[in-house]
Amino acid sequence: MGVIKSFEEMTLKEIERLGNPELIKKYHQILSYMKEDELPKMLIEEEYGKPIQYIEYKIEELYYSTEMEDRSNYFFPGKKTIIYPSIKYHHAKKELTCFFSGARIGTGSLYISYRPMLKTVEDGNVYVLTKTIKVEPYYEWDLPRDIGRLEELNDRIANFEYYDDSNIHYDQTYYILGGELVFRKLKRRRKI
Repeated sequence: MGVIKSFEEMTLKEIERLGNPELIKKYHQILSYMKEDELPKMLIEEEYGKPIQYIEYKIEELYYSTEMEDRSNYFFPGKKTIIYPSIKYHHAKKELTCFFSGARIGTGSLYISYRPMLKTVEDGNVYVLTKTIKVEPYYEWDLPRDIGRLEELNDRIANFEYYDDSNIHYDQTYYILGGELVFRKLKRRRKI
């Protein structure tokens, strides 16, 4: 005689083999309830069919691993925020000014455009920087790739008079951007 598993320990296939439609319905209801929070949606889709207990464990692990390092303090206080940096190399079609140094970027010269997109995990809202930052390739590693560094850059721009950095001229960035980094909310696409 085998070990009897509880409902939460059974895979969907094991539940289906029992032939009880109410248990199958219960499995889907529990998953539906878990999907109400934006963060675990993708994980639940990947782990679909596995035991409820296992999926709950993976969700807890997901929250634990992303607890504080990706939380916004300024733009979206307390919300877990994913940043998609969008760092692209281009050849200048016309003369540009580097946002970080104030140096001239001549026509045909290589430069980087930086236009990060932010997504707040809890509500799924997406935001994009309203003005693309254009810098010399030298500054690639000064472009933030996480929310903490992005907010630190914003603070340094907004309060440039308190930051003396021989590498980046925050006053230059302040004047080009109009004071600070500004994001606009993108409209959600309709699912077809």
